[in-house]
Amino acid sequence: MLRSAFVPLVLSTLLLAGPAARGGTLATTPVLLKTGDGIMCIITNTGTKDARAVSVEVLEWDDNGLPVPVTTTTPADLAPLGLVQASDLATDLTPVFGACRFTFKGSAKGLRASANVLENTTDLLDTQPAH
Repeated sequence: MLRSAFVPLVLSTLLLAGPAARGGTLATTPVLLKTGDGIMCIITNTGTKDARAVSVEVLEWDDNGLPVPVTTTTPADLAPLGLVQASDLATDLTPVFGACRFTFKGSAKGLRASANVLENTTDLLDTQPAH
């Protein structure tokens, strides 16, 4: 019984990480979203020299337990001290899990990213850093 629950968890974790083994990806842990909750994915370039090409994905888990992108930004140049964000509003009648995936060129040095859960799109409930 434990094995059957463990396999989807491992598979979802690997799919969420995407090409993390090759570098260029940060992801947050899944967060529970209730109807009306919003998730905002934000990545910031804390560096002061070069712009970085980044894209942001908001993921929600489907009925098969797999993360599926529901919102994706086109690759954008993230200026020094700038940010790029993507967001989504949970409209399902049952709670769903959501997370953020950030893809970029080069190393993660100088990049900070997080998932922010908002209740009624205004009240901050939770923040999860990306790793």
